[in-house]
Amino acid sequence: MIDASEALGGGTKGCHEDLRERLEGCSELEEDQQRDHLVLTDAGTRRFVQAKRSGHWVHLMEPELVVAEILRMVGELEGL
Repeated sequence: MIDASEALGGGTKGCHEDLRERLEGCSELEEDQQRDHLVLTDAGTRRFVQAKRSGHWVHLMEPELVVAEILRMVGELEGL
C-alpha cells in the first residue's frame, strides 16, 4: 500500500517512512493472533493457511489458494 502511494505521488517521504516503522512487526502479531484463534476453534482438522499476496479479498487476489483449500476440505469429507 505504501509503495502504491509513493508510485502515485501521495504523501511525503517522511510519512511513508513513519508508516513503515509503525507497521513493522504487525504481520507477525497478526499471524500469532490468527494461530491463537485457530486453537480456540472446535474444528476437527485445524489448519493455518496464510494468504501472503492479498488482503481481505483473498478470493479475488489468490483464487487458487481458496480453490485448493475447498477441494482439500471436500476430500476430507469424502473420506468420512
